[in-house]
Amino acid sequence: MEQLKGYKFVLTLKVTFEKTEQIKTAYFNSQPKMVLNQKDIDLSLPNQEILNKIAVWISEGSGWVIRSIVAEYVNIVKYEPLKGSSYIELPAFLKNSSKGLINSENKDDKCFMWCHIRHLNPQAKDPQRVKIVDKKYVSN
Repeated sequence: MEQLKGYKFVLTLKVTFEKTEQIKTAYFNSQPKMVLNQKDIDLSLPNQEILNKIAVWISEGSGWVIRSIVAEYVNIVKYEPLKGSSYIELPAFLKNSSKGLINSENKDDKCFMWCHIRHLNPQAKDPQRVKIVDKKYVSN
């Protein structure tokens, strides 16, 4: 199955409502859906989500009745998912660890792990330092 990493889509429905002599157009959007492979391209759940939003809006006593569904749009965007990376130098105003921010000086992509290790093993002196001993991760 082909990988489609890095895409999201939002379904939008353009609906015309009427009440007595008035006509109003409204847009209803689904929540963004991530596409990781072909089976994730399923418009039935976003469609149902939009229909539920319309039903809730009408049931709240607005008095509006659906006149027509004008259009349905699928908005697709490409994005770069966030991922961890190695050590990045902080700006001077954030370097003070007394503010509760510790920037681990690691040379790998395990920043999140080092953060948890430091939380479980707090150190008063040089809390930002980490080291590897005998290929096991140990906080300095």
